[in-house]
Amino acid sequence: MKQLLSEELLDDLYAWLSDRAAGARACPGNAEIARRYEFGSVATAAKAVGRLEKQGRITVLRGWTARQATIVATGDSTAPIRQADRAKRALPAAGALRVAVPSGPRIVGPVGRQCQWIDGEPRGDDTCKCLRETEPGESWCRAHRERVYLPPEVAEERFGPVSGTARVADRRRVS
Repeated sequence: MKQLLSEELLDDLYAWLSDRAAGARACPGNAEIARRYEFGSVATAAKAVGRLEKQGRITVLRGWTARQATIVATGDSTAPIRQADRAKRALPAAGALRVAVPSGPRIVGPVGRQCQWIDGEPRGDDTCKCLRETEPGESWCRAHRERVYLPPEVAEERFGPVSGTARVADRRRVS
């Protein structure tokens, strides 16, 4: 990738963007850049623009389907992106999202934080989870926390077969 995005290529892309900005024309999209420089993917084009931005040569205002590049040295910008495109990409205002970030498991039940130990195959609902009450800041109930931090052999010896291990599968074949 570093060989593909040579300084010569980046200089040429910068000159092209500068020319587009001087005329207030639309900033080229990743597909257009990829075609011009014969990149194998549009991701490489996005990386080239990102590299110019990291170098401090341009700043980029991104919308959903377009971007506006500003040449730092001259202050010239490509055509502004439609406000609708920008609004689609914008994050909600602070306070609009009410996200509680508890210290511990993410699922909080009627009695507080609940054990996230999964028995059997995971399903989309919580019926496969233990869901016993946990200590603050813990993801598992006391019994499962003790089991999680033990080597499989020790856990199997203390608590019985550990589901999902080869040793359990071997026992089933023998039985």
